[in-house]
Formats: sequence, C-alpha cells, structure tokens
Amino acid sequence: MKLKSLLLIFLTITSLQLLADAPFNDKFETPSWDIETSIYPNPNNGSFQLNIQSDSPETFEVKVVNLIGKTITKKEVKSNFETSFDLTSYPKGVYFLQIKAGQKQITKRVIVQ
Repeated sequence: MKLKSLLLIFLTITSLQLLADAPFNDKFETPSWDIETSIYPNPNNGSFQLNIQSDSPETFEVKVVNLIGKTITKKEVKSNFETSFDLTSYPKGVYFLQIKAGQKQITKRVIVQ
C-alpha cells in the first residue's frame, strides 16, 4: 500500500513539473473573437492576476475549476482591467480558468505550487 502511495505522489509531482515546463500560447483568435490573456505569476503560490485584453469592451465570466471539474470560484471580469484571484486556501495543484463571453469560451491553465 505504501508503494502505491509513493508511486502516486511521484507521478503527481512529475506531472505538475511537466505541466509547469510545457509552453503554451496565451493568445486565442477566431474571426469573430480576438482576446489576449495574461496570467501572472504562473506558476504561483495561489495568488495571481488575470488581465484580459480585447478590442471590444466585453464582460467575461471567469470560473476557476479544479481537476475534477468543481468550480472553486467565479467572477465577472471586464476586458482591459486586471483582476486578482486568491487560491491560497486551496490545495497545491493544477487549476483551470474558464473564460466565457456569450457562447465563446477558452480555458487557461494555472499552477499553484
């Protein structure tokens, strides 16, 4: 039983490191929706900033979701403004920001170390 637990911990730590090192593009473009997001710092200690840049003044619904799909928190965020998130009371790990406006949605990864 201890071996299974140790293996699970090792795989989790290895997976988190691989996710932290994986490059990803923060720009999402479609012909009808052009936004750029900044999440910093990422990885972080649970406290981070989100900035959504858009040519049109939109309000976005932003959900922070854990790996099993449970919504941790959600906020309405206006484009071209910086918003703070505080996940310091939640476990370390990978979380996702689901950014939605109308029928359009993108998902961004956040790593809490």
